[in-house]
Amino acid sequence: MIGVAPQQRPALIHWFPGGSPGLGALAEHVLTTGTGRWWADRPDRPRVLAVTCAGHVLMRGDPGALAPDVLADLHSEGAWMHASWGGPAGLAASGHAWAAFAEGRIRSVACTYFLGSAYEDIAVARRAGAARATTDPAGSSHGRPASG
Repeated sequence: MIGVAPQQRPALIHWFPGGSPGLGALAEHVLTTGTGRWWADRPDRPRVLAVTCAGHVLMRGDPGALAPDVLADLHSEGAWMHASWGGPAGLAASGHAWAAFAEGRIRSVACTYFLGSAYEDIAVARRAGAARATTDPAGSSHGRPASG
């Protein structure tokens, strides 16, 4: 597989369904944010396209056009929470992350994991030992009372 240059990606986005939730937003996320990679089996008229980001691979086309060992090379690096943004600095600069603090420390983080044109796939991580809280439809918070 060969890398697809960023300027070539818009012409190939039609290979992937637009406006899809979940992993379907992966191709749009990589196109929009520039985080992740696009791959093709050949530069002209590809038979197979793959998009990789944050350890996920989305592939379209004829899998028979690839040798089986090629798939082992399609992976992304980084910690799962911020990998889809290229690392902690990318996530912090994205404007798509929120943190909950208690006693001056981050207790949980929620962020857009994949940013699609119609949906955002979200990720949430909670520090071990942090109290759980939920919000009911009426908007009242449950769990440990707020301090202060």
